[in-house]
Amino acid sequence: DALPEGQPIGTVTMQIRCDTLPAGTENLPPDGVILPETAFPLWQGDTVYDLLTRAARQNRLQLDTSGTQGMMYVSAIQYLYEQAHGELSGWMYLVNGVSSSKGCDQYTPMPGDSILWAYTCDMGADLR
Repeated sequence: DALPEGQPIGTVTMQIRCDTLPAGTENLPPDGVILPETAFPLWQGDTVYDLLTRAARQNRLQLDTSGTQGMMYVSAIQYLYEQAHGELSGWMYLVNGVSSSKGCDQYTPMPGDSILWAYTCDMGADLR
């Protein structure tokens, strides 16, 4: 996938964490940080999903998604799958610390936003 045409409208930061899991969980970084806070260019119309796929490609992270346009679902990042740590576990995204009811391919972040992809074991109740 090529980058969008034209100039970015700004930047966002993104991080990917799984620090809700115990340290030493197999195949995961000891500190639970899969991608430290990193700045990414934001193009007009980019969604949280677009940014995640770009970040995964640039950082050689495994990504498993399903669904169709408007209904994309992230089932795994870096081989950490939904329900691998209980039936309420899986990936959630937060923008500026707030979860959204919109799907990741429906949420259009603004320049300066901070995006967090976090693995939850309790449908988000364990995220800080």
